[in-house]
Order: sequence, then C-alpha cells, then structure tokens
Amino acid sequence: MKQTLYFIRHGHTEGTTKGVMYGWTELHLTEPGREEIVDFSRQGIYPDCSDAQVYTSGMIRTEQTLEAIYGEIEHDVKTALKEINMGDYEMKSVQELLGKDWGKDWLQGKLPDKPAPNGESQNQFVTRVQSGVRQVIDENIEAGREKIIIVCHGGVIAFAMDGLFPETKEIGWAWTPDPGRGYVVEVEDGEAISYRPL
Repeated sequence: MKQTLYFIRHGHTEGTTKGVMYGWTELHLTEPGREEIVDFSRQGIYPDCSDAQVYTSGMIRTEQTLEAIYGEIEHDVKTALKEINMGDYEMKSVQELLGKDWGKDWLQGKLPDKPAPNGESQNQFVTRVQSGVRQVIDENIEAGREKIIIVCHGGVIAFAMDGLFPETKEIGWAWTPDPGRGYVVEVEDGEAISYRPL
C-alpha cells in the first residue's frame, strides 16, 4: 500500500521570534505568524485535506496553524507528537543554554540520555516521536487511508524524518524546517521511500 505523509510545522510564535527554546510551553501564533500561514495556504503549498486523515499534537500553536490552513475541521490529536519537554530550560535563549556546560553539551547532542531538569532527555523524546509516527502510519494502513497530514513541531519533524531516513543527514536537528514548512514523505508498505520539502 502506498501512502503520502505530510509534515507541517506550526507557524511563528513568540518563541521563534525571540529565539528561545520551548517545547511544552503553550504559546499562541503571533499575528504575523498566522498571516504567513494564511499566505502560504493561498500559495497552494499545503495539500487538500478532504481525503486525508489529519493530526495535530494538540498544542495551541498546532491547533491554530491547522485552523489557519483548513478552517475548523475534524482531526485527531496525537500527544506523542508534542515537542520536547525542556523542563526548567523552557523559554531560555540559545545563548543562555550555551553559557552552561549542560546546555552546551545538550544542544550539541552529547547528552542524549540526560533529561533537562524536570523535562525529558533527547533519547526519550526521539523514542516517543518515532513510536508515534510509526503508530500513525500503521493505523492508517489498517484503515486503508493513503493520505496523512500531521501539523506538529520543528523538533518532532526533525526526528521523525531522522527515523524515516536515518542515513540522510549527519545530525537529526538538521531536518528542522522553517515555521509553516515541512516535508512530503512517500511511504510504501509502511516504509518511507522518498521525500521532498513542502
């Protein structure tokens, strides 16, 4: 069975515009961020949703992005596709994290098993995300659905793609798309065979 999987990153928030690290902090789209999503939609970069199974992570920014693209439509929430939980490092700038030994090593992927204080580790996050994506693919194979749209987060997309195409990029975070963008993945019999940017 052939499937097409669309990953769409949410639009700009206060976090992206200020350059802070955030995962489980609930942030709304900024007005310019919402307007950019609407503009992308007018340009036709997003797929038609009428024949698709649609998911969000359930976080406010993904719900608002979905609404900006498609209006109020029925969709499923897959909480396994929430962004990484940064714990005590939520809403800290990259510069602040680089100023701490732990933060510097964490950002460089040198501490994959060490969770952020009151958060989760990179490995916990990656396992959660890749298991969630696998579940989405499998449940849609079982239901005979060929088109899947997931509105989620930059880190989620990065490590979903890293799991689907493990030999392609040197560092998982290198897959992170810009806000409002993402990837189109072709899947055959449950295995990813090709991709292109959205």
